[in-house]
Amino acid sequence: MTTMSEPAFPCVDVVEVDPEEPKEIRHYLGVTKREWFAGMALQGLIAAESRYTAADGEPFADAHKNARAAVELADALLEELTR
Repeated sequence: MTTMSEPAFPCVDVVEVDPEEPKEIRHYLGVTKREWFAGMALQGLIAAESRYTAADGEPFADAHKNARAAVELADALLEELTR
């Protein structure tokens, strides 16, 4: 794992060969590692918040805060994995 833009589940959709350069250009489908890790972190954050299951009138009042925290956690994990 080297960058946050690499695919989480690599699956080559198209492989092009550039006639000007002797290398393949690969296009991937799916989510990036950053998106996958953020989604997993958000799932954990939501599961840990008991008020999301309570009928208090504002079940997702902190959705944006949790989304930002999930992305920060994903970035921190990717940073640690590149050490």
